[in-house]
Amino acid sequence: MKEAPTSSSSSSSEEEENENTLSKSENNENDEDDESALLSRGHLFDAFKFTSVSKNPLVKISTRVFEKFLPDLFVKRRRRTKEANAKTNFARKVKQWVSQIESSYQDSIDYHNRAHATDVTQSIGYMLGNGLREELDDVEVFALICTAVAHDCGHPGKSNLFLVETKSEKAKRWNNEAVNENGHVEFAIEAFEKCEVFRNDDDDVRSSNRRSDEKNRSEEMKETVYEILKTAILYTDMNKHETLIEDFREALERNRGKKAIKEWAKKEDVHVALGYVLHCADVLNGCRPWPVAKKWAELITEEFCKQGDVEKSLGFEKLTGAHVDRALRTDITSSRQAIKFAEETVKPLYGLLKEIVPNAVEPLLTQLELNVEKHRALIQESQR
Repeated sequence: MKEAPTSSSSSSSEEEENENTLSKSENNENDEDDESALLSRGHLFDAFKFTSVSKNPLVKISTRVFEKFLPDLFVKRRRRTKEANAKTNFARKVKQWVSQIESSYQDSIDYHNRAHATDVTQSIGYMLGNGLREELDDVEVFALICTAVAHDCGHPGKSNLFLVETKSEKAKRWNNEAVNENGHVEFAIEAFEKCEVFRNDDDDVRSSNRRSDEKNRSEEMKETVYEILKTAILYTDMNKHETLIEDFREALERNRGKKAIKEWAKKEDVHVALGYVLHCADVLNGCRPWPVAKKWAELITEEFCKQGDVEKSLGFEKLTGAHVDRALRTDITSSRQAIKFAEETVKPLYGLLKEIVPNAVEPLLTQLELNVEKHRALIQESQR
């Protein structure tokens, strides 16, 4: 596990370079150039702009992340060899899988849409590029990126509690437990099977032993990816927040002295770590530049209030929480909620995340604190 740097000069110069890259591209009419500039922003990434210039932003962002961190499996051009064709076919099927996942996100939903999935996927790329890649093996990296892509697929814009209270079919199917998250896992795995991502379809002539070995490796990869999907996505249920922190803390303690997560003795501990990283990525939008973070805060507030509107229309005697009651909403509601979430959820999460990716965490906490102060200023201004 990595040590934090003693100097911030390199990171600050990198941010200056990113700013220059973005400003140079603002008037560029080529979407590819715009996408590249936006991707170079690191933790300052703006998913709203990226979504506006990309026809399929989740496919685009995931392809970039796959190609960057798994170059042996995902490259733009290959020599025409049978081995290369097999890898190209795998990449093609993964892209089909991402496309199916992206189509399940509803743009009519304010927060849990493909812009959010794009933001979380880029967040994973940011962490991989700031120390996490060296901690993981290839299959773990692949699975982690997939969890980001699919972690909210098919989200209905309603909370688990709402689905339980309305006795929805989904709630019945999952026995009222992690209703949304179980649905996300199920959809993701069904899409993997439909796209035959893990089927070995290389048609060259090989010995039966070699074919058997390759089939076994594909099956092992599929089993690992599915296990990580289930563990990580189920941990994104906010009801599992405290449990996840405790599980991750215990995993860290059991593996003190190990150089990297991939060397941890128990695969369950590795999967917990990946779930922890995904959870941190899922709540990273509060660490984006102020205008972006502010917009995310407003969108989640609006999504909550729309749920409350539905609850009132259904005649709920008691709403599922004050946060969904539009009658209680003010101009600073989203700021109050953002501050509470930052202080009680994000900061403690990232405090532990420093144990594995300190280089990634420090800029996030700095930006988060800046945003919290901006929110506080808005509240103070409203009280004058």
